[in-house]
Amino acid sequence: MSSETLIDSNDTTAYKIIPLEKRDEVVLDRCAKIMMNDSLICLLDNGAGRCVYIYGTDGRFINKIFKLGRARYEYASVADMYQGNLSN
Repeated sequence: MSSETLIDSNDTTAYKIIPLEKRDEVVLDRCAKIMMNDSLICLLDNGAGRCVYIYGTDGRFINKIFKLGRARYEYASVADMYQGNLSN
């Protein structure tokens, strides 16, 4: 996969386009939020999928968070996501 940096002549901000790896288990319905840090890209799907897709900053698929249900450690819907500090 390759990435491309775009620069608008009227804007001093540079944007990087990162193609995301295609996977059968990734069916993005409604991307409500995108979060990115130095190593991860997280996409919140609050549509039919109701999950969070996780990619590396190189665009490779890592995992998805999907625990839909009513049992312990499951959730009924997804409204938002937060990326906390994972350091000890």
